[in-house]
Amino acid sequence: MSEAVVVLTSKSMDTMFEEGGSGHWKASEDRITRCKYLVAVRHGHSGWSEDETPHNTAFLVGRGLSVLQGRDDRIIIGFREYALIEVSDVWPGNRNPVAYLELEDLGIDPSSLVWVPFPEHQVVEENRAKPLTIEEAKLGLAKALGISKECIEITIRA
Repeated sequence: MSEAVVVLTSKSMDTMFEEGGSGHWKASEDRITRCKYLVAVRHGHSGWSEDETPHNTAFLVGRGLSVLQGRDDRIIIGFREYALIEVSDVWPGNRNPVAYLELEDLGIDPSSLVWVPFPEHQVVEENRAKPLTIEEAKLGLAKALGISKECIEITIRA
């Protein structure tokens, strides 16, 4: 069986491309990393749905999952490849917009899908955090605040 994290979302593919995946969720990072797939299901009753996909229709399957840090202690579920689908009546009716289900139970056969690489070049730069040295962090903060880097002190507590 192939466990999938299934999300009920109002976001379009373009927004997912900009954000680096599907987000911003309160979900178990450990559980997500054990899943092989992400299934995005349209939430068409939210009032802010970004496209015309009918409510409760699965429109995307992602694989090669990763967990990215989002805003407000939420996560973004990244994926290396995706396939567009149209499968009606997928959402089980849960109040929580994140569920864990078997792909086969949803009527989705991953071997029959046409997989496309996730367009990394479209991810908005602010959603990509890169490792920094202390010196780089001081320089960046000083530039952003319009002050000298000598005015910046960084304390790390582990």
